[in-house]
Amino acid sequence: MIEPTMFRRYSLEEKQTFTEETIRAVDPELGKLPEYSALVAQVKTDYSNMMKTTEGLNHPELTKVVNDGDNLRDGGIGGLRGNAKRSLNRTDPKWVAAGTVILQAFHDFGEGMASLAIAKETAAVGRFLAEVDRNPVLRAAITTIQSDAWLQDMRDGQHMVESAVDQRGVERAADALPSTVEAAMPLVASIDKLFRYINMKLEFDPKPELVALSNRLNEIIARYKQVVKLRQTLREQEKDKKDDKKDDKVEEKK
Repeated sequence: MIEPTMFRRYSLEEKQTFTEETIRAVDPELGKLPEYSALVAQVKTDYSNMMKTTEGLNHPELTKVVNDGDNLRDGGIGGLRGNAKRSLNRTDPKWVAAGTVILQAFHDFGEGMASLAIAKETAAVGRFLAEVDRNPVLRAAITTIQSDAWLQDMRDGQHMVESAVDQRGVERAADALPSTVEAAMPLVASIDKLFRYINMKLEFDPKPELVALSNRLNEIIARYKQVVKLRQTLREQEKDKKDDKKDDKVEEKK
């Protein structure tokens, strides 16, 4: 059986290369078989449509900065929100109260913002950060649950994205970036549909050649999962370093 892909968590470049590898694996085996040909063709069409939206992103260095910044602020969003949720289970009422304040702010200003298209996420993160700067209670709550490093990642990632977009040209970036993200959504769906159909066939008619193909696809998927997990590990290690430095400074003051 084909394993889940984690495709939505890939960077734009990873989505491109993963799809290319997938097409190279499935097209020779399934592309000309009537029961699979339409599914394979849809993946190829959706991939082509996504790639067309990247043609305006002709400055690879700035595109990489946008992707890196987006990944950084997404990690900050997830870390801050996760800490706020966990703080509700603490016995210290200050932590519970702080977590409640932060989660309410996410509800009011940024629910689900990490999953938005780049331009929309940039606007949502901007509103959330503005509320943090405006609201001393919210700002103190973030400090109470020791999440200033996650907030700083949101700020740093937001700055990276905004600066790169400004350099690339506001109008071009506003048109191209969200359309690229949105164009990837049908690709996610078409790959998932193809893999689900293959899995169904494997369950009821596990032909050796189909089993071999699923094994090749799982090898591809495993490599990309390792990249995603490594990226998350590096983020967590960086947070630990920042937290350690903060603790050291606190100890020095004492």
